[in-house]
Amino acid sequence: MSVNPNLATLMRVIEENQDKMTEGEYLEAMNALGALHRVATSAVVAAPALLPAVPAVPAVPVNLFDGVRSLFRGHDDYELWSRVTRVLSHINPNSWLSMSQEQQNELNRESTRKIAENQERVYRNPTPSSCPFVARHAVGDWRTYETETWTCVCGYSGKIKHWQKHENSARHQEWAQHRIVPEKVVTTMQKQIQKDDQGTVVKCIRPLSSGFRYHSTRQERNEWTHPELFPENTRRRNDSQDWFVLQRHVRQIIEI
Repeated sequence: MSVNPNLATLMRVIEENQDKMTEGEYLEAMNALGALHRVATSAVVAAPALLPAVPAVPAVPVNLFDGVRSLFRGHDDYELWSRVTRVLSHINPNSWLSMSQEQQNELNRESTRKIAENQERVYRNPTPSSCPFVARHAVGDWRTYETETWTCVCGYSGKIKHWQKHENSARHQEWAQHRIVPEKVVTTMQKQIQKDDQGTVVKCIRPLSSGFRYHSTRQERNEWTHPELFPENTRRRNDSQDWFVLQRHVRQIIEI
């Protein structure tokens, strides 16, 4: 059956510009095109032949109208192609299917490692020395590029850019006289440190069973979680009005 020339034009434009589109946009466009094709086909069948037939145009592969997903053998195959296309670069489905298993496996590993690297970067606090006061007092993360707020062990929550104002506030100064933190808060911080130490695994998609483990830092060690690392003379600002911070140990991403 010939295809409506307007639909054929839309398909040609989509195919010519697929490298400029995200995976989601490309799939959405192709599925929408398939829906329009089915509607147009039904209308032609139902309508009386009152007008001259439209000149035939080159046939369009039916599988394009049925959606890209139908090209793949199963869900895992489609998900793998989708991940590689989303994380690394767009690969035409037909080009992907022409690759050897070894080539697909290599891209499987590469895209999975890339996801682990991105996750590690997103969920790692800034270097403690970039803001020692917040690093020493933060409950949980203080990733300034993801959120503008943080929680202090004194109970305050607010914008990170106002940290100096908070440090000098009457509330914090009154708390600083004793520097006592509720046991529940300390337990929460310790549990997050344990999670950070265990790391997170990003699994490859089948047929591979391997993956990559990365270690984020969503909680800094401090005098309440690890008092042995903070001698008494480091628990307050020194004479230069600076805060002592630990040198963070950064683990490498490993394949497992």
